Amino acid sequence: MAYGLIARLRGLPREHVWKYSTFAFVFLLSLYIPCCMLVGSDFFGMDDRSPKSMMEGTGVRPHVYRQLVPLVTRAVVAVTPQAMEGAVTGGLHDIVADNYIFRAIAHVRHWRGPKPPELGDDRLYPLLVVTLISYAALVGYFACMWTLAGDLFRSLSVQVLAVSFAALSLPPFCAKYGYIYDFPVLFFTAFLTLMLVRERWRTFCIVLAIATLNKETTIYLIAVYFLYARTRLSKREYLVYGLVQTVLFAVVKIGVNVLYASQRGVMMDYGFYRHIDTGVDGYSVYTLLGFAACVGLFGYRWEEKPVILKQWLGLLPVAVLVWVLLGNRNEYRIFYEMFPALTLLSAHTMACVIRKNQGFQAS
Repeated sequence: MAYGLIARLRGLPREHVWKYSTFAFVFLLSLYIPCCMLVGSDFFGMDDRSPKSMMEGTGVRPHVYRQLVPLVTRAVVAVTPQAMEGAVTGGLHDIVADNYIFRAIAHVRHWRGPKPPELGDDRLYPLLVVTLISYAALVGYFACMWTLAGDLFRSLSVQVLAVSFAALSLPPFCAKYGYIYDFPVLFFTAFLTLMLVRERWRTFCIVLAIATLNKETTIYLIAVYFLYARTRLSKREYLVYGLVQTVLFAVVKIGVNVLYASQRGVMMDYGFYRHIDTGVDGYSVYTLLGFAACVGLFGYRWEEKPVILKQWLGLLPVAVLVWVLLGNRNEYRIFYEMFPALTLLSAHTMACVIRKNQGFQAS
């Protein structure tokens, strides 16, 4: 069987072999990444940040205002027949709740009692729905990255590197911090950037409203729209679409805040002073080398980089400031809005370096 598969692969064009091999590699990583996120997430044993608290509107702020996944989860649970939910819960109880390995995973960060609260029978089915929604968003993110790389660069090598690097870069970041809206953020950012590239302005506006229900950081996308569309639309269309986006953003944001005004939990602490406390002691040489590597990855052959990615990169200082003021040390999920653009910039750089190296070897 193995020899037959190898023979078939040999008969395929080289581009197809690269494509299918990349899809298989990313698929395997897509199964591993949610495991890392579950360990780093606030799903287990943390009631004020659990999926149950989010669906009841009692979670901590600002988490509780990010309601897309809880709303979809509630809708799915509501339309699921009781018999089906009971059967699934029973199966999950046998597979997950009493599974030593899974409980040990939950124990890594959150669980200190006999059983994590989210593994109770009353919470197992909603937890499954939340996890599947998150996984679907993750797979959608990879699909958008593949398509976006193809549209921007028309290069299979950049596509392969972009989607591979997109998958490889997530485990180190989501294993420390994670939440139910994180992978949807990646998906919506990549998808809406794709809509800008394809100049589908109406779709961009509609999906932007949905994405704002997931997280209010869609304001980055509005900023990119104003930078990118100014030379691609008439002045009237440019202003109209910009106004529509601004109004939709305000309506969704204000509506969610008002809806959960009486149920919201406490405001979570931010890490500004911890940044100061650790920052005044300088930074490690590894951080310095990381800065240098980023400059190379993002800026090599700058003149060849697509305009929209340059504009995204221009928002990186804003994202850094948000991280310093509102994030914790090592909480790099705050940069998820930047991940698609930074990954594409890096993939293009790596493809250029590889081609240049091949040229040297040929000579």
